[in-house]
Amino acid sequence: MSSKQTYGVLQLGGIEVALPIASLREVVDFPATLTPQPLAPEGMLGNFSLRGAIVPVIDLHRLLSLSHHEPVAAPKRIAIVVRDGGRIGLAVDEISHVLSVDECKVERLGANSAPHHSLLRGMFLSDENERPVYILNVPALFSRPDVLVAYPSEKIGKQKHATHLPKSAMRGQLKHYLLFSCDGLYCCFPAASVLHIVEQPTIEAAPLSNQLYYGFFTYRGSMVPALNLRALLGLSRHGDEKADGKTQLLLLESPHSRIGLLIDGVIGIIQRHEGNTMPMSGVGLKRPEMFHGILNDTSQKEYLLLDHDALLNREEVRSLTKAHNAESAQHMTPATSKALVCKSYKRRAYLVFHSCSKLYAALDDIVEIISMPTDFIRIGESGDMLVGMTDHRGRIVSLIDLGMLQDHPARSFTSNHKVLLVQSCQATFGFIVESIDAMEFIETSWDNPPMRWNPLNQDGDSLFKRAKHLYLVGATSRRRSLAILDFKALARELENCPPLAEPPEQRLLLSLPEPA
Repeated sequence: MSSKQTYGVLQLGGIEVALPIASLREVVDFPATLTPQPLAPEGMLGNFSLRGAIVPVIDLHRLLSLSHHEPVAAPKRIAIVVRDGGRIGLAVDEISHVLSVDECKVERLGANSAPHHSLLRGMFLSDENERPVYILNVPALFSRPDVLVAYPSEKIGKQKHATHLPKSAMRGQLKHYLLFSCDGLYCCFPAASVLHIVEQPTIEAAPLSNQLYYGFFTYRGSMVPALNLRALLGLSRHGDEKADGKTQLLLLESPHSRIGLLIDGVIGIIQRHEGNTMPMSGVGLKRPEMFHGILNDTSQKEYLLLDHDALLNREEVRSLTKAHNAESAQHMTPATSKALVCKSYKRRAYLVFHSCSKLYAALDDIVEIISMPTDFIRIGESGDMLVGMTDHRGRIVSLIDLGMLQDHPARSFTSNHKVLLVQSCQATFGFIVESIDAMEFIETSWDNPPMRWNPLNQDGDSLFKRAKHLYLVGATSRRRSLAILDFKALARELENCPPLAEPPEQRLLLSLPEPA
């Protein structure tokens, strides 16, 4: 006695395609817009969000070569197909019906090829009109290198084709990512991998300059090669790609290499769980190992997440670094060389922003940076620090006028203002600032720690003053003062939470009298 299998039947152009009902999660209306995917393989239409989950959409017409035979109308539905925790969306015309079929009535297709390679594993005749219905091979569909599959973070690493998934998605930690644009690309790095952002860099031409190598710049007495990102990624040229038009440079470093990437400009910083990274196919890429995947910002714009280690470990990069290190060593005194080798540095990323004055904040304290919303619930009166409330990603954010906390007059806000989101015990606060100026990595050596002044909760001090520190960093001859705002302490005090215990490295800092 033959067994029966239940199928969901989808209309696709002039044919019907069936897939096991266990693999068909649901069928939804085609979304009004799809977010395009950078460097997408042929047949990839884009992504959309379904109840908070990213779904990559595949053009099944093109995958089955149906578009070559007849004009294809715009798809009306998306069939959500799942396998081993992964999900994709198939653009189809309509769902036709659900039926059960005796397996003995299924005719096998592709007898002369490996069954797991064929997208159609068989066909049967419908009982109604005896039209052929083709059965989609779901395992073969999910295993194709040109089909992108979205996996939840806990599933990634267990999949057979985990090499096509972002390495960082093996864990689910929150990370900050630096977003930037460069020669038509929108890219990002983990913020911790960027040693420094150089404004208006001066690039010295070199005799061996080529498409990859613009020349070099000097950083703390060392010569560092300045490189073309598109060439390093193995991508085709985009316009002139001249160094002259680049306004910023990202300094990256590994134990073996140090390079500068010339970019058009930094766009912003976001915080994301690593498991939220979308995989991308390596099809058509000369150097697929350079790409971790795709990351979305708050507006659902997509950025290429680049592999910092893979970039720095390329042979030509290490060779250029070695050549520049040798050149730098010729101009370095023995005492300076010994100091650079022996001194141990500690590095932390800070956001530089403006709120009535120039301030710094530890990047780790900030969950996300967004533009000032135009549509929010206005609560406070003029002169109140609480401006209102807004919903962001399903959580209520209290909008706080940071200027009011500094005892400045009330002001109006526009979409040009920025909001720094900070998580407290239970509440989320959005501190409104005038602008984001830069991100800066502050390095201090263990034998020359930064010195800090803090009012230590003196009577009558404002919330802002109690959360503000003055750091003196750098060698004695080049020491500079930084006004650093402890957003975590400020948010906890606003929510009346107990203060956090000071980390050991903070307790080691020297207290200074307030400078005149």
